[in-house]
Amino acid sequence: MSDTTCSPQVPLLASLGVHLDVLAESRLCPEHSYLPGSNYGVAVQLWVLVSTSTLVAGAVGVLMALGAGLWARRAFRKVRDWLRQRLPARGFHAPVVAIATVAAPAPQCMDVRFGLYRPLQRRGPPVSSC
Repeated sequence: MSDTTCSPQVPLLASLGVHLDVLAESRLCPEHSYLPGSNYGVAVQLWVLVSTSTLVAGAVGVLMALGAGLWARRAFRKVRDWLRQRLPARGFHAPVVAIATVAAPAPQCMDVRFGLYRPLQRRGPPVSSC
């Protein structure tokens, strides 16, 4: 076994790696060096996925801050309008949905016995509503 397969690790991280089977202890490796464990490939794939997604999210965030979202919106709108002019879809319209009519009570005239509402009256409904 060559020394290139053993990787030196910090003791605290190494104990976590051995517990998760990412690293494996071996007598062939020097002190604080470990062999790749059974879950090493999964850990590397997960690390690459997280790193790549972080890079993509950061690039998208920078582009949005610089106005790429507005530019993309305008470009998609132009393409949509161009396609509508070139390919008119006459047979495909939105379905017409009839709105249900609901009977509402007719307004009724109220008998004004006590006169109109006075601004000084502050409690209860106006006198004309009784």
